[in-house]
Amino acid sequence: MLDSPVFLALVWGIVSSLSMPGGALLGITLTPPARFLSILMAFGAGALLFAVSFEIFAGAAEKAPLMLGLGAISGGILFGVINRQLNDSGAFIRRTSLIRRQIVREKRRFARQAIAHLSRVTLFRSLPIPLVVRLAPNIRVEDVPEGTLFFREGDQGDRLYCIVAGEVRISRGRRTIATLGDNETFGEMALVTRNPRNATARAMVDSRIFSIPHDDFQAVLSESPELRSDVESLVSKRFDELVASGTATRAQDWKRSGLSYLRDMAIQVTANEIASLPANLIKRKNVALAIWAGILMDSIPASLVIGMSSTSTAGISLALIAGVFLADLPESITCAAHMQRGGMSRKRILLLWTSISLLTGLGAMVGALLPGAETAGGMRFLEGMAGGAMLASIAEAMLPDAAEGGSGITGLATVTGFMAALALR
Repeated sequence: MLDSPVFLALVWGIVSSLSMPGGALLGITLTPPARFLSILMAFGAGALLFAVSFEIFAGAAEKAPLMLGLGAISGGILFGVINRQLNDSGAFIRRTSLIRRQIVREKRRFARQAIAHLSRVTLFRSLPIPLVVRLAPNIRVEDVPEGTLFFREGDQGDRLYCIVAGEVRISRGRRTIATLGDNETFGEMALVTRNPRNATARAMVDSRIFSIPHDDFQAVLSESPELRSDVESLVSKRFDELVASGTATRAQDWKRSGLSYLRDMAIQVTANEIASLPANLIKRKNVALAIWAGILMDSIPASLVIGMSSTSTAGISLALIAGVFLADLPESITCAAHMQRGGMSRKRILLLWTSISLLTGLGAMVGALLPGAETAGGMRFLEGMAGGAMLASIAEAMLPDAAEGGSGITGLATVTGFMAALALR
């Protein structure tokens, strides 16, 4: 029994994934440098690329190339669909590159909403599209109850306000100067100066408000002295009063231009945003389960290949075992650290990662028992599916994650891992 392919598949499946609970233990006790983790990830990705290329595709391509190709495409599609669903549930926290991608996606979504609202505000339609798009991620949105005081006469001006929906009263003393409604702005002089407010602003009904801080606006303007001069001139003259015709058409054209510019714009993500998002999301219900499912999904293709190779004449590939082991280590370290910062107990973290290691071993057993292994076509299709899913994982997550660490030698580490796997073979 100890020499049976099924038992060997179980053992090697567990061995390949022991880096998961081991990495989790490191993640909750130590903080390895990001550069070291990126090098390790790239090395493991290189080893897996070799294993997929030579252990799966090269050896099977001549026997049933059509089935192999169909399987690979199916595996890549299946991985992409499931991966997207899990990431939408919070599983993106398992990789830094996915966290960055999620933050960018959320910023773009919010920017699209902001542009749609601001397109109805004449003041903003008077400003250059690039400026407004760069400002969009810095816009604050809040729902305020009736009676909310935004500022008093004499307060220092620190931000502009825009009414998305609601009503705001502008007054001096007991006299009402204006009552503003949807899509109107107030306090715009604060964008170019911190002079004291010359009126008081208070919400008359429950309202939704956009606000743009003075400092964020000034940071954008600092990129262009000419733009700064133009904007100061526009705002100081209350430029919205100068546009008296063609409002609807101008708004639609402005909105289309803004969304087009946004699609091509590089969205910046700070290190603080990457560090804080996982900890906040971990506290939400079912996010930990989504992360666990995402990590398990990453492990299934490799475990099946390990199991299928145990019944082949060539035997289990040490290159594949080493590649899986090294590639899983950085992910488990980083993700466990995120889980701990999110308030998850050490015991639960280690239990989650240990369970994935055991399930990887069981997955390898399933691979060794697959009925598809009895026919050349079925075997090639299953191998192709596993290999395609692994390639998709390497391309979408592992290599971007390795580059995210900023080691500067991601390419060299990947090549080194590839050649190390060749030496093992």
